[in-house]
Amino acid sequence: MKVKDILILCCDLLEDNNLKTYFTGGTPADSESAKADGELLLKCYNLITDEISREYYRLTTEETFTPTNGVVSLSQFMFNPVVINTVTSLDGGEVDYKVNPVKVYVDKTVRIGYAYACPERMIEEMSDFSFTKISKRVLAYGTITEYMLIKGMYEEAVTWRDKYRTSLYACLSVKKVKRIKKREWF
Repeated sequence: MKVKDILILCCDLLEDNNLKTYFTGGTPADSESAKADGELLLKCYNLITDEISREYYRLTTEETFTPTNGVVSLSQFMFNPVVINTVTSLDGGEVDYKVNPVKVYVDKTVRIGYAYACPERMIEEMSDFSFTKISKRVLAYGTITEYMLIKGMYEEAVTWRDKYRTSLYACLSVKKVKRIKKREWF
């Protein structure tokens, strides 16, 4: 799913046709306010995806690094790492390493698995949550919540926050299948 799709869903939920016209490429009735609100909605989307990726649902990836003088700088990573999960040799074996806030100390080429913070996205980019449990609707609810707070509509924000939290927790909860014991006849 593209970020644009999520923002259009936000417009549908807010029933804001002027803003929806802006995102779909048409000419909105009030283009200045539509542009300002569109940029604000995108900012809110980026805020909410950063929050989700740091606090609720960790996005993970792996990269291969060759250290320079025994150091792999975290600035070399494709994404902003939040937590280093694994450091292994290329064949999957254990490796001695140390991590500090800006570097990983290691003496050979390694594969590093880490959780990362969601980077800021533009309207035409793909969402980092495209193939995860987090649905488009959850992201839209969270985006609208932030949007309402910034706009000063606090009562509406509380309503949207409740929808956001309920749907987010529903996505993240693990539902175990209950098994009923077979009946035994005596």
